[in-house]
Amino acid sequence: AAKAFLEDGSEHMAVTNVGVRPTVSGEKRVSVESFILDYSGNLYGRQARVDFYHFLREEVRFESFEALSQQIKKDADEARAYFAGREG
Repeated sequence: AAKAFLEDGSEHMAVTNVGVRPTVSGEKRVSVESFILDYSGNLYGRQARVDFYHFLREEVRFESFEALSQQIKKDADEARAYFAGREG
């Protein structure tokens, strides 16, 4: 669970993967990729700061992109719950 801070000063909850993306790529190059929750827009080529808050799970290889997509939705729900518990 992470927060993404965008150039416009906005702050957004996110789930962030740091790893080799085994479902998507056969390469062993480590990358950092954030899925910003409840955000629509194009951020390619833009700067953002990502702060890490809570470890959700180990990286695993999924049998399909659909299975990966379903897990990301579960991760997003867990991140929302984590941040909801920190409010107040």
